[in-house]
Amino acid sequence: MRTERSAAERTVEHRANNALGAAGIALLFLLETVVIHQKQPHPASPYIWTLLGAVMVFGLAYYVRFRLRRAARSKAAR
Repeated sequence: MRTERSAAERTVEHRANNALGAAGIALLFLLETVVIHQKQPHPASPYIWTLLGAVMVFGLAYYVRFRLRRAARSKAAR
């Protein structure tokens, strides 16, 4: 039986999915900047890597936090 979710839960789920997408995009940009840095070093590269790494970690943490919270709620509802 499918349970009806509230609008707030759906909104949080959409945000979590968007955060996961942003983490994936940040990972791709991070890999790209590492390859580019090997051919054309730039002094700002470590700062860019730090920013992209932070976006990636934040996105993954937000997504995992949402999934764990949702799993705990569904387990408690049983």
